Amino acid sequence: MARFDIAVIGSGPGGYVAALRAAQLGKAVCVVERDALGGVCLNRGCIPTKALAHSADVFEEAKEGEKIGVCVGDLTLDFGKMMAAKDAVVRKLSGGVGFLLKRAKVTVFAGEGRLVDRKTIVVTLNEGGEETLEAEKIILATGSEPARPSWLPFDSDRLMTSDEALQLAEMPASVLILGGGYIGCEFACILSQLGCQVTVVEMLDHLLPLMDADVGAEITKSLKRRKVKVHTGTKLESLEADDAGVVATLEGGKTIEAEKALICIGRRMLSDGLGLEEAGVAVENGAIQI
Repeated sequence: MARFDIAVIGSGPGGYVAALRAAQLGKAVCVVERDALGGVCLNRGCIPTKALAHSADVFEEAKEGEKIGVCVGDLTLDFGKMMAAKDAVVRKLSGGVGFLLKRAKVTVFAGEGRLVDRKTIVVTLNEGGEETLEAEKIILATGSEPARPSWLPFDSDRLMTSDEALQLAEMPASVLILGGGYIGCEFACILSQLGCQVTVVEMLDHLLPLMDADVGAEITKSLKRRKVKVHTGTKLESLEADDAGVVATLEGGKTIEAEKALICIGRRMLSDGLGLEEAGVAVENGAIQI
């Protein structure tokens, strides 16, 4: 059994930074990570979306270049190459996290960790087999994942969350975005800049509902300038999907058709299978009580 002063489950910006600081203070530290190092932000959030946003900005500016004497000829979008460039950025930065952990002498276990008690973790290794770890202190930094409500037809590939949107093989002609928070608005900007027909539906009164209303008003203006259709204060009655695409029915009977639907209605903590109850950690609705 491997023994450490501190074990961290999760290598996102909370987990890997905690591991580095503990190592700097002279502790024997390990990190357990089932996916690529860097967590959601680096692999399926902030970093890849910013890479795509940069590509979208360049594409949009190039289309206007002729007005100021910058002529690029027949401008085309190579969606596959754009996604590959995004992936390259992610790989480079994830490798950087690995380098930092290695330099700090933090041991990394590639696999899924499960608590047995308050000081013991069993890791199902990605390469096969198990490893049992013991630590005086265990830091839980497992992060979150997109919410996938059971009442939506997620069995269809016409529905996607931000995770799947970042792995698209082809540019959809039209996308219905459910949820006008910062994730939904960011994708609305990127997709519309690339020529996709975008519609955003938000149940609350304005976009970015967790921010001030004037901020939501500004992003609404920006999206409408890009020909994004915005419906706020609007409830979704139903969403159906088939081989042809998706059909959303809004309150009042209005219907919206699109090639794909992007569901951005929140995130949930990654706690399933973590063994929180076995470790005596109080949980309510999947979240740790503090």
